[in-house]
Amino acid sequence: MAASQLEQWRAARASAGTPLPDAGAEREAVTVTVDGVEVGGAVLAYSAEPSGRRCAVLLLQTTVPYDAVDRWTAIARGLEDYARRRAATEITTAVAPALAAAFGHAGFLATMLGAERPFGPNGWAELHDDGRVTVRPMDLAERQRFVGELRELMLSGMTRAGVVEPGSPSLEELKTRLVPLLEDPLPADQLVLTALIDGAPGGGLWATLAPVDGGREIHAHALQIDAEHRGRGLGRSFLSALNTYVAPLGARGVRLRVYGFDRRAQQLFGVTQDTVEEIHLRKDIAAEDAALR
Repeated sequence: MAASQLEQWRAARASAGTPLPDAGAEREAVTVTVDGVEVGGAVLAYSAEPSGRRCAVLLLQTTVPYDAVDRWTAIARGLEDYARRRAATEITTAVAPALAAAFGHAGFLATMLGAERPFGPNGWAELHDDGRVTVRPMDLAERQRFVGELRELMLSGMTRAGVVEPGSPSLEELKTRLVPLLEDPLPADQLVLTALIDGAPGGGLWATLAPVDGGREIHAHALQIDAEHRGRGLGRSFLSALNTYVAPLGARGVRLRVYGFDRRAQQLFGVTQDTVEEIHLRKDIAAEDAALR
């Protein structure tokens, strides 16, 4: 993208309160064209992974309507081709649910689904507190054990989903995010709770309390029920107990991400086409190129 065009785009985004991602040595802004007509722009970031080079589409802004499936498929393929010319072996992005089919036609697969559910009596109708689970804050000793389990649990899920690879530099970010959970006292914006099942610890939750529109919402990062309690239908009981616990904190709802392969978690959290806000996608460019040889 020409420098003058980039500055115009940057100024327009800043005035709208949605600034462009920060520039960097491994980032670039590109124009997006379909059939020779410029329809928008994208910001790309590159990173080295154990298996090759990743291209992440940080921002994609176009004038193409969501229902123009063929044009969006062409955009997806164009981004892939551009990443390939930049020696990328995979490409990732996040799109609105309405674009999932178009990117699917181009060979992208879902890694994670982002959804938001409101709390309160009129929000999450399937949550009914049956009293089987209660929650309380974890003490430091519990958090020390939980963080170790959490690191392995999240690494396993992200690896299976294709979000990260073992040995990826991005795993350092996960370790950094977990460090505050070991502070005593716990930072005010961090929520780490023990699930009590029949009065004894049987699971845990890690979330962040984030300000939004004069209130707060929960950004849920991990919810775990211990193996011996699984299969008893306790997931929604856990969520109901969480709903009760956070009500005095002014939390309006929960924002979460579930893995694309995890149908059980999608069902538990009520992640449906109506509640999904964004879909995280990945395409293995190297694997496709190898298959065509």
